[in-house]
Amino acid sequence: MTSLSRLRARMRRMRDEYEEAAEESGELNLVPYLDIVSNIVMFLLATITMSATLANVNVSAPSYGSAEAAAPTADRPPLNLTLQVSEAGFTIAGSGAVMKNPKTNDVPTIPRDGGARGDGAYPYATLTALVASIKAQWKDETRVVFVANPDVPYEIVVKTLDAVRRDVGGRLMFPDVVFSPGIGGLL
Repeated sequence: MTSLSRLRARMRRMRDEYEEAAEESGELNLVPYLDIVSNIVMFLLATITMSATLANVNVSAPSYGSAEAAAPTADRPPLNLTLQVSEAGFTIAGSGAVMKNPKTNDVPTIPRDGGARGDGAYPYATLTALVASIKAQWKDETRVVFVANPDVPYEIVVKTLDAVRRDVGGRLMFPDVVFSPGIGGLL
């Protein structure tokens, strides 16, 4: 045997020993596994987000009574009364449109006593009288959607809700209040 062939045989043995040692060390390659897991997590997050946006969850309370009383008549749409309180005053809207101030033909429907600047008191008695006239036309309606600007104090919100809940005689007008989140104005 020549020295060159011995050298080749020795190199082959060293290479085989090195490959055996590498196989016996037992290190796992986790990169492909982590790729699969991260893809599954991303797919699940996308699926949950999509299903949450497409889901139609009914969170309304069950109503009791006959179906004829609950359904609006064909010639008269539902009222959908909306009341907004802001620094300028009260704005009232229904299914069709926003009610304008009868004196100025502008909004708010009922301005504060100090005018449009909002430096006077809120006219709760005027609000109660106007809502009572609306209730006289819509006797079956009990729901009002309430909107308040973020800068309106809590005390004003409570007094406004009290003004539309009962009339001067103490009869219920609109006791079912639905708070509208994130809306700053009707117009």
